[in-house]
Amino acid sequence: MVKQFLQIVNKLKPSKSVENAIAIYSKKTNDYYKDKTKDELSATSLTYKDLKSLLTNKNVSDIDYLLFYILFMYGVRNKDLIISLQNTEGNYMIVNDKSIRYVRNDYKTYDKYGTLNISIKNPRFINIVKKYQEDGKHFLFENNKKMPYNHDDMTNYINSRYNHYLNTNERISEGLLYKIINNYFSQKKDTKRQVAIARSRGHDLATQEKFYE
Repeated sequence: MVKQFLQIVNKLKPSKSVENAIAIYSKKTNDYYKDKTKDELSATSLTYKDLKSLLTNKNVSDIDYLLFYILFMYGVRNKDLIISLQNTEGNYMIVNDKSIRYVRNDYKTYDKYGTLNISIKNPRFINIVKKYQEDGKHFLFENNKKMPYNHDDMTNYINSRYNHYLNTNERISEGLLYKIINNYFSQKKDTKRQVAIARSRGHDLATQEKFYE
């Protein structure tokens, strides 16, 4: 907040001292987020292997498989998971014979990146979504009132579904999942995958380096 205030002041009355203060607070902010990420990764017992194992676990239900697949493969945020199966507004999925087009128009950084498209070719994923669509299901992830989860409820939903299979006492959020996945690729020096998940999440590498590494 201090940095943002200084930026406003500098626009109204530019000065070298204010610019220096902005630089100092920018570094403090970056250091804070880096330390926060390191602390989260040090504190969690969850691993990339744990998350990946859910995609081959035969006990995972169809709807949970879809949730785990999207979060693991594309690192999306809560809002991105409000997905329509019957309309082509906001975030929605279009089913084709051999793929699904996952279209996002309602997500955090839409103003910067516009509509994002992901082609999903996983056979199990396609078959599940196709059946849901044919059955007339309106949203991919619905509460007991057949409505999509709001942001807070989606946080609880993600946490409950992961803990159902992983049996941890941790608070599992999409942010923590993304940090675990990104850290794995970082340790492997797999820049290609880091770029891919940054693109599918909807942020640039500078943001990724600042908030998630």
